[in-house]
Amino acid sequence: MKYLILISAALIFLTSCNWQRNKKGALEDDLPYTIDFDAMKKQPIGYDEMIESIQFVPLEFNSDCAILYIVKLISYKDTLFAFSNDEIYLFSQEGKFLKQLAPVGRGPGEYTSAFDFTIDPTSGQLYIYDSGLNKIHVYLTDGTYIKSIDGSNLFLYGFASATQNQLLLYPMNFLGNEPNKLVLINDERDTLETYKNYLTYDVDLSSIFIIPYDDSFYTYDENLYYRQFFSDTLYRFDSANSELIPHYLFKGVNTMPLSFLGNIDKYDSEGDNYSYLHTIWETDKYLFIQYDEKEEYKRAIYSKESKAIICSKYVQR
Repeated sequence: MKYLILISAALIFLTSCNWQRNKKGALEDDLPYTIDFDAMKKQPIGYDEMIESIQFVPLEFNSDCAILYIVKLISYKDTLFAFSNDEIYLFSQEGKFLKQLAPVGRGPGEYTSAFDFTIDPTSGQLYIYDSGLNKIHVYLTDGTYIKSIDGSNLFLYGFASATQNQLLLYPMNFLGNEPNKLVLINDERDTLETYKNYLTYDVDLSSIFIIPYDDSFYTYDENLYYRQFFSDTLYRFDSANSELIPHYLFKGVNTMPLSFLGNIDKYDSEGDNYSYLHTIWETDKYLFIQYDEKEEYKRAIYSKESKAIICSKYVQR
């Protein structure tokens, strides 16, 4: 089974989001749209059969930007922001290395361990969640340091820019009784809104563990979307009213009992008999979905036009 034993509050998990501004898709039914995995076609299909063209941007590699696996990539104006090795590197749209956003350290304007980052497209401010110092640092996208927000008692799966100078925080549910699935704050850390967590479970305190979860947020058509780990519902965030609007409902894929999240023995011995959603990306025509099913890391493609979901070739971890 795939899990991480919780060693400290500064343990790093890989989270990411996709900043894309596209036209609206073809769906027109009443919300939420239902995507039924039980009705999935069984024939495999490769992405190469559905993609018309690919643009390849080679990123410059040298001693100042020896990046490894890129956890998250945001394209903002004329710059690519790449999150790798707990650091954030800036590249041109052609892949030329420009600079590291800020130095690593404990001094003013520095960060020790970047867990996640997001950009407010309206203000141009970049936020880094520093799990080492337990703070959220605020910069301009050119690396100019603005301030740091106290992050006491913040242990996050991820976060995203909700609207100008406001952030949506996704707390980790260490003990199964986290009261909120999301918290909306401003950049002074005033709590503006909370969103109740209904996915609760009992935890064996002798073996607390967390399953890494990728991509709790993504942006499509200038809207922010969010899905809580193990939830069947993907929400659109209505920034005007600070509301979560159910947008997609997934059936037949999150089959693992919630009680397994609080019992590592159950998860380890029986978890491979079940499935659960991981990552979702959206384009004009498709949803690209990644999920775990019986020890296989699979991909599925949902067509907005035909409203059909097709099994894709799975990828071993």
